[in-house]
Amino acid sequence: MIGTILEANPFLGRIITGRIESGTLKSNQAVKVLHHDGTQVETGRISKILAFRGLERQPIDEAQAGDIV
Repeated sequence: MIGTILEANPFLGRIITGRIESGTLKSNQAVKVLHHDGTQVETGRISKILAFRGLERQPIDEAQAGDIV
């Protein structure tokens, strides 16, 4: 997934919006943040996945390649 928008939410914490390029993304999955050259910046865990349904964000259990979350 390439993150395009980074937001801060006092309730949810950091929210990253982007398009999943390949594979799937599930809640509670471990993730790594990488620089463009492939070096690791930090690690984290997905707490909630919010997909766009029209102009609103709806919680989903799993996102697949091509989804904007």
